Amino acid sequence: MIVIFGGTGTLGNALARQFEKSKDEVCIISRCELKQKQMQKLFPGFKYIVGDVRDHHWKTMVKPKIVYNLAAMKHVDTAEYNVEFCYDVNTNGTINTCNWAIENGAKYIFSSTDKAVLPINAYGASKMMAEKYVLSKGGSVMRWGNVLGSRGSVLHSFKETLEKENAVYITDTDMTRFWIHIDDAAKFMIKRSLIKGIHIPEMGAAKVVEVAGAMAAYMGVGVFDLVETGIRPGEKIHEVLESNHDYCYRSDDPAIQIPMDVLVGMIERVFNG
Repeated sequence: MIVIFGGTGTLGNALARQFEKSKDEVCIISRCELKQKQMQKLFPGFKYIVGDVRDHHWKTMVKPKIVYNLAAMKHVDTAEYNVEFCYDVNTNGTINTCNWAIENGAKYIFSSTDKAVLPINAYGASKMMAEKYVLSKGGSVMRWGNVLGSRGSVLHSFKETLEKENAVYITDTDMTRFWIHIDDAAKFMIKRSLIKGIHIPEMGAAKVVEVAGAMAAYMGVGVFDLVETGIRPGEKIHEVLESNHDYCYRSDDPAIQIPMDVLVGMIERVFNG
């Protein structure tokens, strides 16, 4: 059985689409009963369990062959004000589900973030600890940048403010991030899921303000107000995907900047499928 923790999220749905025709049973474990009901309409053949990565009741309800842990508290600013809860979900929840997978002889795949590299915030630090635990147990770590199309992603915020105010709010106009489409992330995760270690997909980078411009171009908005609000607690100006003494793959590297037409194309994929 394939078990997906946090499976009702956007990445979980993208992963579920990849497994829709799988011969293996698929079980979704998540906290939101409503989202499970909604997802059940799309994937009626799956098993659904209401539960948390910190729980134990689900451990006797299914026997896993492969475990994907997508569950997380992931908003940087929220985590800064809820450090204990962030650590409990992202680190302790990972330890709990990883140990369960090992006890059942199952493969374990953990969805991580570039913020786990040289972390300066609670979210990144909790993910770094979780990564280290998963790697110590022989699991697989998938490290992403910003996943375009995920629930609560910056695209939807840009779209809303452009529609309502003809404006975009940016914390810092110099800020850069790595970007990957959610379907590409799901396919990459499956492709590398049985291989131990850290896996980082090829991702281009762009300034957040350029992504906002691409969103406006997609919507046909030629002129809009740009409001710089200031960096939020725990945020970096630039992220890194890996770190050592020799080389640091940075999101502000000009060699990997995503062209505007490619950004617009990525946004079209998010909203048009």
